[in-house]
Amino acid sequence: MPYLNASLDNDNPVAKVFWGRVELERAGALFYYKKNSIVQALLHDFKYKNSEAIGKIFGGEMGDVLVKNQAIFNAIVPVPLHPKKQKKRGYNQSEILAEAIADKLKIPILKNALVKQSHTSTQTKKNRNDRWDNTAEKFVLGNVPFPENILLVDDVITTGATLDFCANLIREAYPETKISVFALAYTYR
Repeated sequence: MPYLNASLDNDNPVAKVFWGRVELERAGALFYYKKNSIVQALLHDFKYKNSEAIGKIFGGEMGDVLVKNQAIFNAIVPVPLHPKKQKKRGYNQSEILAEAIADKLKIPILKNALVKQSHTSTQTKKNRNDRWDNTAEKFVLGNVPFPENILLVDDVITTGATLDFCANLIREAYPETKISVFALAYTYR
């Protein structure tokens, strides 16, 4: 498996995606992701073939990495799916990852802290600008107060548009909240 082995410091490849775009405490991912890889196959099964067990296993590994890096958070915020997409899929893959991480870190999940208010087309074939346009104004804050230190969790970081938008949305409403991001996989070029 192509583990990223990032220390979650501010100089790792995932953190560099967000440089100059949003202020983060930490950023990281468990795996490198590329087309036609074992990670792509597993992610595809997890997201589209009802393989929640994959997410639970890898979410647990993500939690282990965070424990090893002595990462301390007050809560986890999974990136939401639009309700129609979640109903079709049966679950939110970011929530599955977040649940396994929360179990390792013994902290709560704020499942309704972010809400996806409109359905977007898949991001998989879009470039950076198209991903931003596809994401912009699609998320809103839920009626949940944010604690002082949160972890945003997503499945894949490609351009970082989704996490960038969500983090900036939180930052505007809660400027004192420290935000970190962690994903199952990071797409490198």
